[in-house]
Amino acid sequence: ETLLAGTPMLVAYRTGAFTNFLMRDLGLLRTRHVSLPNILAGRGLVPEFLQEQAEPLALSRAAWLLLTHAGAREAQQQAFAQLREAIHRDTDALAADAVLRTCGRA
Repeated sequence: ETLLAGTPMLVAYRTGAFTNFLMRDLGLLRTRHVSLPNILAGRGLVPEFLQEQAEPLALSRAAWLLLTHAGAREAQQQAFAQLREAIHRDTDALAADAVLRTCGRA
């Protein structure tokens, strides 16, 4: 939703020790990125801070960069606009067609 709104963002995730063990040590986390904007883009558009990286100083530095440096903020917003365009669908028409098909009227 933040991507769709074009709002600059960063992502922080901290999980319990057992979940972290499952995801990292047992290899259940099989993607390079965890945030949807980064997954959709296939690259790191949004700074991601996982587990021990999700600490106040690192988060505040990343947030400060987005708040104070127009270039960093605008680069993220431009990438978000491109992703929005790439994933845009006429959902109203698609939903109506699905309902009509289900009712046997299409």
